[in-house]
Formats: sequence, structure tokens, C-alpha cells
Amino acid sequence: NFIPLDECVRMIFESKQKLPSREVARIEKTLMNFSVEFYPGKLTHINSCLDGAYNALMKKSSGFDRGTITEVCNLLSEPLDSLSLDILELDGFTKLLGLLPFPYQRHIATNLLKAICETGSTIGDPSQVDQLLQCVSTLLQEDTSNQILENEEDYQSSASFHQEQYFVSRIVHLFHSDDVDTLFKMYNTAKKHFLNVDATRIKYTVVPLVFAIFPFLIRIFDLEFKQSPPREPTSLLDDFDLDGKSKDNFDENIDTTIFVDDRKDNDDHNGQSESNANNENEVETSVGKIHLHDNEDKDDTKGETKPFQVHEETGIQPTRQITCRKLFVFLQKLVIGIAEKEVEMAFKLYLECAIIADQCNTIVSERNIESKGCDFGAISYEFMAQSFLLYEDQISDPKMQERSITLIVGTLLSFKSFVKSDYDALSAKTTQYAAKLIRKPDQCRMILLCSNLFYRRCSEIKDTVSIQNPQRVLECLQRALKLADACMSSTSNIGLFINILDAYLKFFELECPVITDKFLSGLIALINEHFDNIRDFSEATIQAQAHYNQILQHISRRKMSPETAAKFAPVMSG
Repeated sequence: NFIPLDECVRMIFESKQKLPSREVARIEKTLMNFSVEFYPGKLTHINSCLDGAYNALMKKSSGFDRGTITEVCNLLSEPLDSLSLDILELDGFTKLLGLLPFPYQRHIATNLLKAICETGSTIGDPSQVDQLLQCVSTLLQEDTSNQILENEEDYQSSASFHQEQYFVSRIVHLFHSDDVDTLFKMYNTAKKHFLNVDATRIKYTVVPLVFAIFPFLIRIFDLEFKQSPPREPTSLLDDFDLDGKSKDNFDENIDTTIFVDDRKDNDDHNGQSESNANNENEVETSVGKIHLHDNEDKDDTKGETKPFQVHEETGIQPTRQITCRKLFVFLQKLVIGIAEKEVEMAFKLYLECAIIADQCNTIVSERNIESKGCDFGAISYEFMAQSFLLYEDQISDPKMQERSITLIVGTLLSFKSFVKSDYDALSAKTTQYAAKLIRKPDQCRMILLCSNLFYRRCSEIKDTVSIQNPQRVLECLQRALKLADACMSSTSNIGLFINILDAYLKFFELECPVITDKFLSGLIALINEHFDNIRDFSEATIQAQAHYNQILQHISRRKMSPETAAKFAPVMSG
């Protein structure tokens, strides 16, 4: 019987006050093994062992030696595999855990999360989420105690740290509830814990939370637009912090000119930089100038101004309070929290959110669903505007700028239901960013990439977002050609001309009306001339020549094909 044995252990602790601490933990571990073996699932027995160890160890005046710490860790780890999440119900576990030095608390917290993940347990209650995250809080913060086993910076670059954070990142994917409001409360509870982590840990906490919200958003979308009757129209634009502007006066205040002055030398950006500095913290959008919210507006848990207010929506079943709109609000707050610590990650997540909103808008359009109460197109545009703000205000590293422009282009090309005026404005702005990069080769590559924004023939793209602006394509290609010519002080940059030829060929095959065979023939002649003048072939030059030969072979194949022979006949083939 467990109870007599437990009482006997208590009597031993009372009679032998000088019993070493490690022996106390060892005895309680032995008793716990007995309970687990013969009384499986008996939580009161396990809690009694943990409580007994805690009370006995609290009476010890001396600190814990390494042997005691090891035995206490063994005692705490023993029931994890069998109990998993049920261990949170035992107050003795959390009390005894608190006696360990900070690094060893991390160790036990990692074992707990590992046991939960390996047993396939699911978390179905917000209070359980809160208990778990409080219990493993040592994994969410830096060690500020005097018990550091290693430098925190060295620790964060160690394999142990990444393994710990791997299990942390899996927590949000264990949340499950048939009730969507309960599930949202769990996500909200996790948010309160995760937003306080440092920059190193935020990619293991808030980022997984954002991606966990995406499938949840799809679930809410299906519920809302399959079951809910049409709602009274409310303007989503009222939700945003707009500088008194409206969509109606957009055409009067946005500059859609791609290149500010074609006559200036391309490396003269001083005037443009000063102009950007004067307009810091704002970006031109189709709804005016949107301002990034100040720090005091970002924490909605303290009652400050929210990024955008959620209006009351009619027609929603009373048993379901959460809506798509509220989830997009939630996502915006999460990404704002990330932006304070990890700018590039926040930038990428803004684009991801914009894509999700556009996908929702596409489905609504295809099904002819009344969705004026939740304008997904406006939401998508707002996320894009926020990403542009982040780019202008906080992304200054040239390589990061180049990566960001590439991501923007890919995101814009993925949109299927964007309003044409909005798409044109964002495309022009993106091309302006490309033209302001520091290095001319980078400018050339990115402007060439941006040319894809202005002409694309895809049957799945609706007429409202038809990408057919041949003149803009020509402007981009001519600017890229001018930049490539300015870069030819180094022969290794001849690859820029090859890339431009590739782009010209693509638009020629897409039947872009302003791209004719004369452009291709002239560019091929120019490239041949440059290759003739090269004396020493570097590795970059050899790669460029191989690319060039592939393009010429492609043109030759087109000339021999009956379908394209007439179109390609005038084109020079080498």
C-alpha cells in the first residue's frame, strides 16, 4: 500500500534532519517509481512524492550541491513520459522545479515539452496553455541569474538552445478545440507570453504562432462565409490609421512615375534620399499616407490604441465571436511585435498575410459572396502598405533591400483579385525602390525583375488585375540596359546584358507589342561586340557566355519550329 510507505518516508525525514539532500530526492524518486508501477495514473501519489521532497528540501539550510541537483532533476523527469500534460495539475512539480538553478529549470522544461510532443498530446484549454507556458518560461527568457553555466551568447548559438526552441516552436501546433472561440483564446494566451521574448527567440515563438493562425483563418473563413447571412456593409478603411485621406483622392497625391528623372546619372540618389527622409514613417497608398503605429499603440493588452478597431458585425451566430476580420487584426499585432525585434522576418510575414487576404478575396469573388463587412482586398492592401513602410524605415542593408524587392515582386505577381489601381501603385513604388539601390548592378537586376510586374499573360488573372502595361515594360528594360552599359568598366558584368536579352526574349514571346525583333537583334549584336573585346575570361564571364549560348540555341529552335518560324525569322541568331 502506498500510504503507509509515504508516511514512513515522512517519519524518516522528520527523525533524520541531517539526511543529505540528495538522499531525500533519491528516496522520493524510489517511492514514485513504486507508485507509477503499481498505481499508474494516481496523480495524488505522485504529487505527494514531489511535495514531500519539496518540504524536506526547504528545511535544508545549505544550498544544493551538484549531486542533489542531479537527483532532483531525475525526480522531476521521472513522471513526465507517463503523465505528459497531466503533470501541470500537480502543484508539487512547479514548486520543486522552482528550487533548481535557472539552467536546470530549462533542462526540465525541455524534457516536459519533449514528452508532450512525443506522446502526441493536444492542448484544449486556455488555462492549460497559460500553465504550460508559465512552467516552461525559462525557455522564453535569458538567464539573468548568477547561476549561469555558460555565457548566454554562447548558449544561444549552441545545439542545446536550438533543440529547446524547436520544442517551443511546436507548442502552438498542439492547440486543438472544436470550439473556435476557445481555440482563439488559446492563441491569444500564447501571444501574451511570446511577444515578450528577445530577438533570438522570437522566430521560435511568434513566427510559428502566425503560421498556426493561417489554417485557423481558413477554418473561420469557411464557417463565416458558408453559414453566415450577408452582413450590413461597413467600411474596413475606418479601421486603419489613415492620415485623413480617402481612396477617392488617391490619384491626386500619388506619384506613379517609375523613374524620377531619366536624364540624371543613375548613381545620383542624394536628392531622392533626402525626399525619403522628409517623408519618414509614411508611404503613399491608394488610401492616402498610412503611418506606422507608435510603440505605445502596439500592446493591446494594456488598453492602448489598437492598430485598427473591430466593428460589431451583424448576422454572426452568437456562439461564434471570432471572425476573419478579428483574426487579421490579431495577425497585424503579432507582426508589429516581431518588427520591433526582427525586421526582415516581419517584412516577410506582412507579405504572407497579404497573400492570405488576397486568396480570401479571390474565393469571395468567385462565389459572389456578400463580403462588404470584411473587405479582404483592403486588408491585403494594408498589409502590403505596412511592408513598404517597414522597407522604407528600417531596411537599409543593400543585400536585404535586394531580397525584399524580390519578395515584393513575387508577392504582387501571386495576387489574383487585386484592384488594378492599387496594383499599379504598388508596382510603381517597387520599381522606384529598385532604382534607388546603391550599386548599379543591383539596380539593373532588380529593375529587370520589376519589369515582370507590368506585363503578364495568365488566364487565371481577372480583368480587374490584368497586367498589360507595355510602355512600363519598355521603360524598365531601357533603364536596365543603360545601367548595364554603365557597369561595363568590369567585364564580369556582361552577364547583365545576357539577363536583359533573356527578358527581351521573354516579352517578345509573350507578344508584348512594344518589344520587336529589332530590339533582340540589336542587343545580340551589342553582346557579340562586348564578347569580342574581352581578353581575359573570368569565371563570371564564362558563365555568362554559357547562358548566352543557351539563349541563342533557343532562338534557333524557335526559327525551326513551324509555329514560331515566321515570328523569329528576322531575329539575329548569333
